[in-house]
Amino acid sequence: MVRNVTPVLGIDLACRRWADIGTARLEPVAGIRARAVSPALVFPKGDPDPRVLAGLIDAHCRKFGVGWVALDGPHAWRDPASTRPGAGRWCEKLARAQGKTGVAETALPRTQLRWTRFCIEVFDALLALPGVWLAGDGPAGHAYGVLETFPTATWRALGLAPLPGKAAARVGGVETWRERLEQAAGLSVPAGLGHDDLQAVVAALPAWALAGGAGRRAMALGDPARLAGGKRAEGLIWTLADME
Repeated sequence: MVRNVTPVLGIDLACRRWADIGTARLEPVAGIRARAVSPALVFPKGDPDPRVLAGLIDAHCRKFGVGWVALDGPHAWRDPASTRPGAGRWCEKLARAQGKTGVAETALPRTQLRWTRFCIEVFDALLALPGVWLAGDGPAGHAYGVLETFPTATWRALGLAPLPGKAAARVGGVETWRERLEQAAGLSVPAGLGHDDLQAVVAALPAWALAGGAGRRAMALGDPARLAGGKRAEGLIWTLADME
């Protein structure tokens, strides 16, 4: 049984349609490590807006006592002073992320820039709220912490093949990955979840570990975020430690 563990929220970020944003809350229940409640948020009409999304996340966290919010999407740009070879941030290199966040207002592939900017603006809006803090970056606030996660790395850490991209994953295939996730992570995950919501469940797992509710420890990849030219740079990607 899991005791004295706060719920956590996972968000699979998308910028073009509200319907493409996955959401899942993990909460403790007797007999299993966690139960996933997904989808966790109800979205408005119109186009996604970073500040509106941050407000919805914040309201949900304060209503349900959420202690950590894990978002699948970058929270910082590459440091322009970095001397490390290659594109992107050091945390993305360590996590083996395909997409790369470049220096401010650049991304690889370039088609990813709109999404990258959206993600960073969501983090900015959350961190501007009272009592919200960035995991691994100074003292904790009194509300909840936020962190960047990369579900592909977490699938690997669980010893599972990552869920294929949305275009490649058939509906039945998503259900197969849900069943594998339940068995590997000791979760109760509702049947019939879509691709984005299942990724949100996986995004939440490092946050669940930070909350003390997982049988695995959380692991941070990269360097703590810092300011460079007035913008947040580098930062950590959180995943789960590999099986020992």
